[in-house]
Parts: sequence; structure tokens; C-alpha cells
Amino acid sequence: YQTARLLRRLAGQGKAVAAVMHDLPMAFRMADRIVVLDKGRIVARGTPEEAFQSGVIPAVFGVSMEQAETPAGTRYFCGEVV
Repeated sequence: YQTARLLRRLAGQGKAVAAVMHDLPMAFRMADRIVVLDKGRIVARGTPEEAFQSGVIPAVFGVSMEQAETPAGTRYFCGEVV
């Protein structure tokens, strides 16, 4: 998580940060914008909420994804394999 904190700090300083992540909950927690690729094609892009609402996560990654509101903000969790 040290790298994630560093990236968040750099973004907070106005620097552009791009990262490739396969840890979906971390990507959704850390990113301001998400791009979901399937076989090299963009199938969803936008805020984490928009990417979540697009419904492509189960089809692309083979897992369900849940959303929960916590005191720290919205959190996303991977659920069952679909």
C-alpha cells in the first residue's frame, strides 16, 4: 500500500498518474477514473462508480463486485466467481 499512497500523494500535487492494477478493490478505491479493458478494447471508462454501474466487471473479470458505503466512503469488494 506504500506505492498506492505515494501515487495518491502525487495526484494530490496535481501530477498525472496512470497505473495498471489487477486488484479491483484497490483500483476502485484509489482511482479518480477507471478504464476497463477486455481483450485490448475499452469496455467501460469513467469514475469508479460509473465503471461499477456499467455492469462489465463480471463479464470481463469473472467475479461479482459489491459496493458498500462506509464511514471512510464507498468501498468495493469482489464477491463470488461467476
